[in-house]
Amino acid sequence: MREKTFDKVKDFVKENEMLARNCAVIAGVSGGNDSMTMLHLLRRLREIWHFHLRVVHVNHGIRGAEADRDQRMVETVCTESNIPCSVYRYDVPELSVKWKLGTEETGRIVRRQAFDAETHKCRKQYAVVRTALAHNKNDLAETMLHHLARGTGLRGLCSLKPVNGEVIRPLLCLERREIDDYIRECGIPSVLDSTNLEDEYTRNRIRRHLLPVMEREINAKTVEHMAETSRLLSEAEEFLTDEAAQLAADYREPDGSYFCSLIIFSEKTDPQKLWSPDDPRKTERPQPGSHTDAYPAGTGTLFLPGEQADFASIWTGGCADLRWSDPQEENTAETGNRRAKGTGNSPSSHIGRGGNTVWPVYDQSFFLFRREDFRKKVYEMV
Repeated sequence: MREKTFDKVKDFVKENEMLARNCAVIAGVSGGNDSMTMLHLLRRLREIWHFHLRVVHVNHGIRGAEADRDQRMVETVCTESNIPCSVYRYDVPELSVKWKLGTEETGRIVRRQAFDAETHKCRKQYAVVRTALAHNKNDLAETMLHHLARGTGLRGLCSLKPVNGEVIRPLLCLERREIDDYIRECGIPSVLDSTNLEDEYTRNRIRRHLLPVMEREINAKTVEHMAETSRLLSEAEEFLTDEAAQLAADYREPDGSYFCSLIIFSEKTDPQKLWSPDDPRKTERPQPGSHTDAYPAGTGTLFLPGEQADFASIWTGGCADLRWSDPQEENTAETGNRRAKGTGNSPSSHIGRGGNTVWPVYDQSFFLFRREDFRKKVYEMV
């Protein structure tokens, strides 16, 4: 069984191109079953890829003597295996109060700091550095449920990926039961974090109660199916992100701003033209005037008269909503503010030279974006 597990992980690592010859791999090892199994497997994989392996252990200062026990065990295993080990100690409870964050979030931050520090040291000697985390399929399922319950989008449902930049997750092809079997068969030493048995944290409640009920009462392969769904969602998210990036590049102006026409809106959103000669409302096309006289062109493209610098300067942050005024209604700052409140958008306080004025476009918003806002909005529209 353990050879089957090793081959499964080896194929997973190869398929996702996690490792490169002569790179450095920083393994996050807490001392629990997952991370100790990962360390054992990485030692074997090192014989194939010939990478430099080192360990980072973070003592969060939460569990007192138990945390010190975990640290000693990890240090002992690394010493016996001739693996460099760096220990980072933090007082997470104190930092949590100082930063006004929960202990879980504070713990994530200090772990990231530890990995960043270790990566910086490795870069002096190795061109390619990877950080290995011991997340498995059960962790993935727990994260999906947690994000789904709190409210999330596509990206939140596939946040644990096999490879995410320099972060690799070689155990993401295994369920927790497979890890428990492997560690038992190989006789790998490990420790138990007593906080994993408590229901204080939301993730623990999902792990200890919700997932077992789903596997028992709904489908025994719940975790496997959720992992596959996450993989498919990840592929979709990557595709849409790439498409949005390409779309953004197509509409980028020389000064770094973006200009886009209604063609980027899907028909499913039922967009209405900004202006056309056969407009049923018989609205007279306005003539260009001052910088505040933004007008819609017959092509469905919104222009602001004036220099490109003025065109871009309307942005003071966020996503401004440019709309054309109804000729029957006075276009005042008060009117603009009133209309903007119903859109869910935050109009800029300095649009053109018209103060707080916004321009309505018959119930259909038209946007000019700075780079970050544009990519975000295009992603939402796709």
